[in-house]
Amino acid sequence: MVVALKFIPKVGRSEKELKGLKREIQIMRDLRHPNIVRMLDSCETEREVVVVTEYAEGELFKILEDDGHFPEELVRDISAQLVSALYYLHSHRILHRDMKPQNILLSKDGTVKLCDFGFARELSLDTLMVRSIKGTPLYMSPELILERPYDHRSDLWALGCIVYELLVGTPPFYAHSIFQLVSIITQQAVRWPRGVSPELTNFLQGLLTKDPAVRLSWPELLRHPFIKDQVVVVEENANNSPFTSPLTEEQQQLRNQLCENAGQSSVHSRILSKARQRVAKRKEKPVVCNLHVQIPPPLCEAHVDPSPLEAHTDPSFLPCTYEALPHMHIQKPQPPNTHNSIFFPNTSLLSQIPATNTTHLAI
Repeated sequence: MVVALKFIPKVGRSEKELKGLKREIQIMRDLRHPNIVRMLDSCETEREVVVVTEYAEGELFKILEDDGHFPEELVRDISAQLVSALYYLHSHRILHRDMKPQNILLSKDGTVKLCDFGFARELSLDTLMVRSIKGTPLYMSPELILERPYDHRSDLWALGCIVYELLVGTPPFYAHSIFQLVSIITQQAVRWPRGVSPELTNFLQGLLTKDPAVRLSWPELLRHPFIKDQVVVVEENANNSPFTSPLTEEQQQLRNQLCENAGQSSVHSRILSKARQRVAKRKEKPVVCNLHVQIPPPLCEAHVDPSPLEAHTDPSFLPCTYEALPHMHIQKPQPPNTHNSIFFPNTSLLSQIPATNTTHLAI
């Protein structure tokens, strides 16, 4: 079999980064699903960490960039496989928190493989929502942008963004600055693509609902007519998950309380907070997006930076890029094995390894 080897240098990494890497490896080590890249082994020396995973040669992001957009039947097939992978994660109380085309690979036979668990979070049975700001702005849900407590439904929003992008060629929300993006995601209605089936339109509408309380639930998603005959549910003896099972009355009350207390947290993202303040202060006119939604559309020449964003208790979590980012035109995203000129610190170490440090081996 052919495997992928990743060599992650430890030199120069902070203790926090190394702990995050070990947490990512531990999450991946226990995952067993056909639509998730499988970790086979890992080892550690004084200077580096070596990770062995199954090898998937295709990059969905690159294929989409080359083709512009996909036909509906292919979108249906990819969507069903992503739903299967995400249901598996959520049934094990794992949030991915960085769903995007750059984190989706394809095996030789065309099987979709979700990867990059650097922002993933495995929750305890009594943890219903989280607050830490992690993800890639283009695929962040409104509740994340507004820095409210969130749960698995933010992953479902990101899934909707991916499905939309596969169909149209661009994300549903597009802007040249983080300030515009905040306004668009929280206020602007989605322009639904034309020339597609009613089932697909309804599927997208259910995922890209701004209010997470009325977004598609897992029971509704699994039986949705767009994908219901294609989703494979991996049955395991997993503990009941509050994400995929109905909440008890006590759990529902706790979740409501967390939402009501949303404004009391001292953990905020400087860049998102400043963006919201600027939008409110200027009362900007609605942003007109350069988005083509009629099928088949041309691929837009530029995208917003796909780099992930992470906020910690330290308000200066973007000391190097914070001042420049909101005012500049972000360059076209690069494939996962290359580096953008802008990259947010404290992101997944596994996803940052350049091509020269990644190889595949036949064994």
